[in-house]
Amino acid sequence: MPGKIARMSDVYSNTVLRTESFVFGDLVMLPRWGCLLLLGYTLPVALAEPSLPQQVREILVKNCNECHGPAGKEKDWGAYATNLNELVQRKKVLPGKSDKSELVEKITDPDKTTRMPPPDAQNPGPLSAAEIATIKQWIDAGAENLPTDKIAPAVQRSVRGFDYAIRNVHKHLRGLSAEDRAFQRYFLLLNLNNQSHESVSAQQVRPSRAALSKALNSLSWQPVLLIPVAIDPDQLIYNIDLRDLRWELNPQQQRVDFWRAIVERYPYGLTHESYPDLQETRALWNEIDSWTGTSMPWVRADWFITNALQPPLYHKLLFDFVLPDIQARKLVSVQVSDRSKIQERQFNVLDLEKFLQVDVARNIRMFRVMRSGDSESGVSTGPRILERHTAAYGAYWKSYDFKKGNEFSQVQQHPLGPPGMFRDVAAQEFDHDGGEIVFHLPNGLQGYLLVNKQGERIAFGPEELVGDNAKTLGSFTIVNGLSCISCHERGMKRDHTVDQVRTGIKGLPPEARDLVRKIYVEPKDFERKLDEDEKRFLTALENCTGSFREPRETGEPVKSVAIAYSTRPLDLEQAAAELGIDPKQIALAIENNPRLQRLGLTTLANRGTIKRSDWEAGTAEGGHSLFQRTALELRSVGTPGN
Repeated sequence: MPGKIARMSDVYSNTVLRTESFVFGDLVMLPRWGCLLLLGYTLPVALAEPSLPQQVREILVKNCNECHGPAGKEKDWGAYATNLNELVQRKKVLPGKSDKSELVEKITDPDKTTRMPPPDAQNPGPLSAAEIATIKQWIDAGAENLPTDKIAPAVQRSVRGFDYAIRNVHKHLRGLSAEDRAFQRYFLLLNLNNQSHESVSAQQVRPSRAALSKALNSLSWQPVLLIPVAIDPDQLIYNIDLRDLRWELNPQQQRVDFWRAIVERYPYGLTHESYPDLQETRALWNEIDSWTGTSMPWVRADWFITNALQPPLYHKLLFDFVLPDIQARKLVSVQVSDRSKIQERQFNVLDLEKFLQVDVARNIRMFRVMRSGDSESGVSTGPRILERHTAAYGAYWKSYDFKKGNEFSQVQQHPLGPPGMFRDVAAQEFDHDGGEIVFHLPNGLQGYLLVNKQGERIAFGPEELVGDNAKTLGSFTIVNGLSCISCHERGMKRDHTVDQVRTGIKGLPPEARDLVRKIYVEPKDFERKLDEDEKRFLTALENCTGSFREPRETGEPVKSVAIAYSTRPLDLEQAAAELGIDPKQIALAIENNPRLQRLGLTTLANRGTIKRSDWEAGTAEGGHSLFQRTALELRSVGTPGN
């Protein structure tokens, strides 16, 4: 990148070091240190302090992007709340007049119910005095723009369709050996690129790359992080090798087909069997099919992030296909978060504990455990007791959650459960209603499991027991995997972890008090372990997402992708972007094709919207989704695949 500042990533033993330097061809210019001629190496350079406009942008992204950014759920202020230029152009900011600027009025509103940001945002308001002062200083200094903050006109980006994926995947596979081709799979960000509003597209593509890497590594039992690699010029197609996750099909080892489990319900699958009628492209597609051994070697990244991180896929990929003997278990009916029923293998928390070499009962009796109890959990409707064990790959955290009104919910009086752990303290035992398991994966990220009081796996937390008060994914319901990953942004949560049990046991019998003091540790010791586990998680997180994020970029990427994917209805432009065509093309097709009208797409042509669930819903006859049936009628996109 001659003449430009380039961001580089050097990977050493699963550690990614992100640096800043000036690169001129092969000559690396290092400020303060002079020049060095280094081929393939870059030395770190101290980053300059952000400018005033940059500081303001960071404050707005951190506090406003969730609701008022491109993927936000609020229509007011549109998708420009973090674009400094547009804030000025739309007169939300009046240069030199912070006292009369609407932005300042919003963030300093004396009425707590209308002040921004609201208490349930990702970073609860109000803004700090320092942040407000920085924004005012920027406005009074003239509200200088950032060079990257152009006004975002509705200009059409280069639409990348099915043929773009075929050409680039074929080129990538052609450069590999025949032995390697069968293990290559791909994740597409084409639909995000195709949205015509440039600021929406750009600000959704970047976090999707980070979210994809985090999602893949949150499903991995391998010690080395897997970083997906872009194979196309626009960095919209990312490649992985199934062997790096141990997802390859191996009948000799009785390994299941991970990829088939992923794509068997994929609602956006298209092949090139009949349409489009382009012989050259079909020939490339046939070779891809032959080389990889599958007609569906890719899936959309946003679909994968949202669906692979919640049941049933999350349970299959992380637990059932990996832990011994689970596939031999009988199927049981399980209710998922949309209240529909699915069939899953029987699974108990003891299966996971055995796999992670955690003997909970023994650790409690031998005082090889650390506990903290709080009368207000912030997650469960009643109190919560949190317990840490040492496991095969780091920490194993287990919570004991209590429904409101549980007779044992006075944890200071009943701190010594579960039943049967100790003799002669039955009156001080508790009987909990369920819990959450958080454990380190070998790569340093975390896995999650929700269980009922019997320790049986559940897909979502019952609302009478636990709930997400911040509505992280737009709902009070906690869904195993996705909700946990979105909420545990920095690893273990630090809220409500200060122990309240040790200080309230004066009324207990002496033998019970002695046991409590051995299990419920001093707050400073508990905090030290939280720090230790948080550091491990954040190091792994930076290593797997840092190369896809801007310096000092904050926010949980999986959450932003899942919200944009699952909560925003599709309009004509969005549907066209996902089909990889121009909106005018689909509008014209709807107008002239009665079959598209019978599919219910007239509402799109009339500036209406359709739900994501309807777009993905299949028919009883062929099982194809509305997206696939639309593609079939257009005959220029692709042929629906199974």
